[in-house]
Amino acid sequence: MENRDLLPSERLEQVDAVIREALLDGGSARWITALAPVLVLNIDRVNLPKLFAQFRDYGLQRRFLWLIDNEVEALREFRDERLPRKEKVLLARALAALDLFREGLPHLGLEEPNGPKDTLGPGLLSPESREEVRAGASRISNRWRILTPIQVADFRDALEESHVLNPSHRAVPPGP
Repeated sequence: MENRDLLPSERLEQVDAVIREALLDGGSARWITALAPVLVLNIDRVNLPKLFAQFRDYGLQRRFLWLIDNEVEALREFRDERLPRKEKVLLARALAALDLFREGLPHLGLEEPNGPKDTLGPGLLSPESREEVRAGASRISNRWRILTPIQVADFRDALEESHVLNPSHRAVPPGP
């Protein structure tokens, strides 16, 4: 629950901290995918360039960009859904902000085709589980060299389960 006694800058710092901590920990798929509704609901308050710079300082910029790409792909899946106006506005605002952030990135040198893989999510200790995850890796995970079982569908599910974007439960009734 949001604390209304906090100043706007403190609320912003809390949102940034949630994103930072979930991605830095990297062990909970649920925490990571729960960032999808956090980003959508707070897109106007999140300083994406600042967060990216922090992750770059940690040497984990690919992890942050992987999150952004998964978020964008999950949100794009909702574009053709029948959503209430409020949810359409949230969707459009989040996509616009994330696309603008991505367009402003200096893409040269961000992708490291031969660099080490970063691991996100639980259960990747044995060679067998790592190979299984590698075989089922998404295009986005391969692009950013992130070894994880987390898929775009997991981010979409998080958006639906949080009721931030949920066409199945609150769909606009068909017109006459």
